[in-house]
Amino acid sequence: MSGRYPNIPTDVSVVGRMRNNQVALYLYTITETGEIRILMLRKCRVGERHSAGHLDRRGNLVASNIGPAGTNLRYAGKWCSVGGSIDRNAMNNIHGCLIEFRDETGMKNDISRHIEFNGVFHSQQGVPIFWGYLQWVHAKKLNTRSGTQRYIIFSSHGEIAENSWVGINDVTSLDLCDYVRSSFRTFRQRTGF
Repeated sequence: MSGRYPNIPTDVSVVGRMRNNQVALYLYTITETGEIRILMLRKCRVGERHSAGHLDRRGNLVASNIGPAGTNLRYAGKWCSVGGSIDRNAMNNIHGCLIEFRDETGMKNDISRHIEFNGVFHSQQGVPIFWGYLQWVHAKKLNTRSGTQRYIIFSSHGEIAENSWVGINDVTSLDLCDYVRSSFRTFRQRTGF
């Protein structure tokens, strides 16, 4: 994969061997006015999957008291970065990041192939957290309309309901998942943003 993504770190312990079953990605862009923005995702609120008509694995409508799929209920409605459990089809951690990006944004290869991976660090739990850049010309194609986006709920398998490009200095004012607050500080230290 390093031929298609020349900026991927080559350390095999980070990219090639999946030591953890999770991965994360902080994706940033720079607008035409020079503003640095981070892609943030809002997890489904309780009842949001039901309202969107999301079905469970048996084909039944999800109950109205259910929150985001595969997520502790305390994170319902909170904001996070791209990431989660690595798809069983992922060849490595980078591929896992790309699959998560596609699932959680509802976008396909036409956008994800433009992501430039710039670095990686590990969370306190050992999760590799990558950061990457997406040119604004591609970044603005993501659906970042405010509010519940039904197709994002379906694409993310019931986990995510909304995407937003957030100004780098505004991220911490969001209602963040606690694990994101800590890793975001490390991301800013590592990148100098």
